[in-house]
Amino acid sequence: MSSTIGDLEPAALPLARSTEFECEVPGSPGGSGRVPLAPGIFPDPDGAEGKSLVVDAAGDFAWEFQRFSERIQLSPDLTTSVATGTTVAYWRPPFDAVDVEVRASLLVTSSSGDVVVDMNKNGATMLNAKLAVHQGDVSSVAGSPTSPSYLLTTWSEDDLIAFDIDSAGTGAKGLVVTITGKRASL
Repeated sequence: MSSTIGDLEPAALPLARSTEFECEVPGSPGGSGRVPLAPGIFPDPDGAEGKSLVVDAAGDFAWEFQRFSERIQLSPDLTTSVATGTTVAYWRPPFDAVDVEVRASLLVTSSSGDVVVDMNKNGATMLNAKLAVHQGDVSSVAGSPTSPSYLLTTWSEDDLIAFDIDSAGTGAKGLVVTITGKRASL
């Protein structure tokens, strides 16, 4: 079976693992060639940003929006100790998103007490259990016994995503939050 990636439609999936794609091959006599399917991400047939044909190692296919990652600095700089505050940083995402997750990291750990962060969407918390970097830990994942519990894992384009620091610990510096998820729109 041979197809052109631009001819694929989501309804045509799944495809056989033996599927080959016609593609431009610079310098080849015919200008194109057949390429066997392999795990990877291919461009959206419409050329639209953010959407891909995802092929896993088992040969399963799906059209889906690409994952994203955004870093938000909550500290004024890397040398000033973290301080509590409301809306210490914000972000207005340029796309809808689903499967949103968040983690926090520090350059310098807290010597006493945890650093606790709340993430809000349009003024309402997105977390049932807040994001915590425990005393002596460098991130909310490394060594921490708990992770945030999500109340909301979606947002719409231009929602106000704001961050509060509820607890600053002692001497913690360089607080950064990383948000990951999947685009739900272009």
